[in-house]
Amino acid sequence: MVVNFKNKESGVILITVVIFVMILSLLAASVLYVMTNDARITDINIKRIQANYAAQAGIQYLIDCNSKPILCTSPITIGSYSVNVTSYSTPFPAGCPTGGATSQCLEATVSY
Repeated sequence: MVVNFKNKESGVILITVVIFVMILSLLAASVLYVMTNDARITDINIKRIQANYAAQAGIQYLIDCNSKPILCTSPITIGSYSVNVTSYSTPFPAGCPTGGATSQCLEATVSY
């Protein structure tokens, strides 16, 4: 008696291919999730760095305005950022440096 194993092997190959495709799909979904998350984190970091530079520019603008006889307005628009610079005299609020030759503390708040 001769047994034909060809039909039984094709079922095993089908199951193996389906499992392999499922594993590859999970791997692709994981890579997509990680890449999307990294892109979002990178975008947040870029905005944070740009906001930091905008705040520094706003403080520099206020310092320059105080040394010239021109009208300084706040908030200042720098690019797509709105910078609100506040000047404090003594007593300084918490977080302002108290040493040095300055009698002012500047605080910049950036909205984006």
